[in-house]
Amino acid sequence: MQNILLKNLLEKYKQLKKRERIAVIVLVVMVALAMYYNIIYKPLSGNTKTYISQTERLNKQLLTIETQHPEIQARLERIEEKEAEEKKTLDEIEEMENRLPSKKATSRLISEFTRLAKNIKIDSIRQKIDKGDEYFRIFVEIQFDAAFNDVFHYIERIETISPFLKVEELEINEPRSRKKEKGGLIRLVISSLLGDVPFSEQLKAKELEKGAVSSELRDIFVSQVRPEATKTKIDMKLEGITYNEDVATGIINGEVVKEGSVIGDYTVKKILFDKITLTDGIEKYVLSVER
Repeated sequence: MQNILLKNLLEKYKQLKKRERIAVIVLVVMVALAMYYNIIYKPLSGNTKTYISQTERLNKQLLTIETQHPEIQARLERIEEKEAEEKKTLDEIEEMENRLPSKKATSRLISEFTRLAKNIKIDSIRQKIDKGDEYFRIFVEIQFDAAFNDVFHYIERIETISPFLKVEELEINEPRSRKKEKGGLIRLVISSLLGDVPFSEQLKAKELEKGAVSSELRDIFVSQVRPEATKTKIDMKLEGITYNEDVATGIINGEVVKEGSVIGDYTVKKILFDKITLTDGIEKYVLSVER
């Protein structure tokens, strides 16, 4: 039906003269424009004007608020600055905590004190760990005989272990022998905060920074003293004991040992807070800290 109607209209259009055809085309275009204006453009234009009016009104309200309360924007900017400062501070704290000596390897820390004791005769090393509000802190008391120059050089070497080591006390007494005019009995107390990063990793990182890292770190729990072929009597000196619930260690002849360690011809049988028991497989020997 629609095809027949369209066909009849086309036939009538062809029968029209040229001027009549132009008039029909102009009429159709005008009708189409009128429909577009009323159905599409006019509603959209009204909505657009409404949106523009609402946007201008909201901008005026916002400007009024900013004018009446300029401190709000300033506060927001200060809050953003404080948040950035807080993040930076937390990152610095995390980096510092990763560089702290490890609470799990205090014996290795003490072994470094022993290893660095060049030209110094250590009499005893004692440690104490206190728990603060946020961190653990270790206090290490070292008693030794040394010349004054060697004392200060020893402190300088100790300070290279960690930037968090702090000399709490330095007590210098008269020498045991009058021949030692430039030295005496030294009591040195050193403290440091403790973290959770293993101390071996810190030593490895320090060696990497120096560009001279070895393929494997020295195992301080393995004795470096070669056993003698024969030994008729025990020749061991107990220099210090580190005793806590996790692991107990001692320092014998400058070597850090734990239960089961072998030093010379002897095996460490038991470590108590004030003495160490050694055995050669037959007899037992007890070493006590000299006071």
